[in-house]
Order: sequence, then C-alpha cells, then structure tokens
Amino acid sequence: MNYKIEKTELLHQGPIFDLVRDQVRYSDGRLATFETLRHSGAVAVLPRDKNGNLLLVRQYRHAVQQVLVEIPAGRLELQELPLDCAQRELKEEIGMAANSWSELGSFLIAPGYSDEMIHLFAAQDLHPESLPQDADEEIEILSLSLEEAWSQINRGAITDAKTILALHIFAANQ
Repeated sequence: MNYKIEKTELLHQGPIFDLVRDQVRYSDGRLATFETLRHSGAVAVLPRDKNGNLLLVRQYRHAVQQVLVEIPAGRLELQELPLDCAQRELKEEIGMAANSWSELGSFLIAPGYSDEMIHLFAAQDLHPESLPQDADEEIEILSLSLEEAWSQINRGAITDAKTILALHIFAANQ
C-alpha cells in the first residue's frame, strides 16, 4: 500500500491542537482528502496508594459538557519526555509524587481523525509533593478500590477510555 501526501493546508492552529487538511494520492492514482487533528500527545497515570487504592480525579470536560471520573492525565509539552510529563501531571492533579513507575503502553486515541498518542503509566509508592494546578482545572480527588473502580465502569459511571484501558492493562499484568 503506497500513498503520497500531495498537499497540506493548515486550517487551524491552536494551543492544544492544529487542524490540517491533506490531499493524499494512493498507488492506484485516486486522490483522497483527510482532515486531521495534530496533537503533541499526552500521558495518563494510574496511581495506587499504599493501601492499594486508586487515586482518580473528577473534573469537568467541556467537549462532552460533563464531569468525568478518570485517571490523572495531561498534554505533553514540546520536547517533553512522557515519563517527565507523567511525573509533572501527578504532582499537578493529585499533589503526589511516586517512587515506583511502570509503563503500561501507548495507544492512539482515534486514528481516523487524530494523531494523538497517549502514554500510560502506573505509579506506586506515593508521597505528597505538589505543583500548582492548571488555571482551567477544577479537580476533586477520589480514592477507590480496584473493585469499586470496576463497579463504576460496569454501571457506566466511568466512561473515559484511557482510564478503562489503563485498568484493564494493569489488571492483566497482576
């Protein structure tokens, strides 16, 4: 399968993502047009305290106009390594640092229209250490057992894909 990008047009440039329109020529000569959200990527962290409870956050997500329960997460800054971002986000969102980190994997959130990659981590051996929250965040911290988190997923109270995936990967590796 061969393709060549013939033309790229920047439709929107913003602080979180850019929107581009590409014209792509396939090996059989067909021309197709795609609009893509270009994103710097993100991290998400599954933090567990000394009792084995998960520390999740409740926060407003404007795109869906709902308060969601999810694992701490945030956008990668330019040239920032995923682990560095994960460590920063944990301090900003739940006021904790971790002595033990493990990578759970990475995934594309919606490759049909976005290049955003989320890098998942698990963090354990937590201790208090905070950084200021972002100005657009209002976060409530929740402590849930793994069983309580599964229950919330099963009844539709947790619908965030990165949170559900992180829990599945973490549970599969236990």
